[in-house]
Amino acid sequence: MNNGITITTPSVDPVNLNATLNVKTHVINQSTQTQQVQVINRLVDKSGSVLLKLSDSYALPAGEAFEFNQIGGIEQGLKLWSTDDPYLYKLNTLLLVDGKALDVADNNVGFRKFEFDQKHGFKLNNKPIKLIGFNRHQHYGYIGDALPNSLHKKDMQQFKELGFNVVRTAHYPQDDALLKACDELGILVYEEAPTWTGMQNSGKWWDNLEASARTMVRNHRNHPSVIIWGRVLTTEGMYLSYIMRSNKKTLTV
Repeated sequence: MNNGITITTPSVDPVNLNATLNVKTHVINQSTQTQQVQVINRLVDKSGSVLLKLSDSYALPAGEAFEFNQIGGIEQGLKLWSTDDPYLYKLNTLLLVDGKALDVADNNVGFRKFEFDQKHGFKLNNKPIKLIGFNRHQHYGYIGDALPNSLHKKDMQQFKELGFNVVRTAHYPQDDALLKACDELGILVYEEAPTWTGMQNSGKWWDNLEASARTMVRNHRNHPSVIIWGRVLTTEGMYLSYIMRSNKKTLTV
């Protein structure tokens, strides 16, 4: 079952500069009576103009959950997200109950098309690019993992200045501030599930792997910088399988 807000871009056309946007919003009625729930999603560009508005209502019975599934598109003038020009739109999600605003959330949205091609290698927005990357641990001496957001962004700014365009989170999911910095700076992300120590063939280990991988995807699924999820499939030879993200939803989390 999904939770929260899930944002995908089922189609992105880098030639004609149009795209579709799919927003799924999971809502639970925790009251003791049926409530009229409305979800309004607005896609806003950097100038503050609303380019797309999606609105739906549903009479949600007490104690039940419902997922709003809204889809719309930008038909022309789309600004693409890339490593050279990481253009970000803002998606504003407003939840109303019986006509009164109850909750609001903002998410950045980047429209990009990527693929791995046997002939041309990695392509972003139909253009082959050379991936120049690095591994990154998020702990600092005398600080550990308790980093302020500014140090996550500082690392990414320095790597960007050195000419890197992709980062692998070695060897575990990292703070949301890192992903946010990569979204803003135009750095691609290959994120790992925390499976590199204590590998076993026991059922409990595999259950933990499954749970941690789902948590990783749920936490960071809306970041346009993420292009690959990593997951260990077997202990023999430390073989790794890579789950490539696509513009369509391919994994139920």
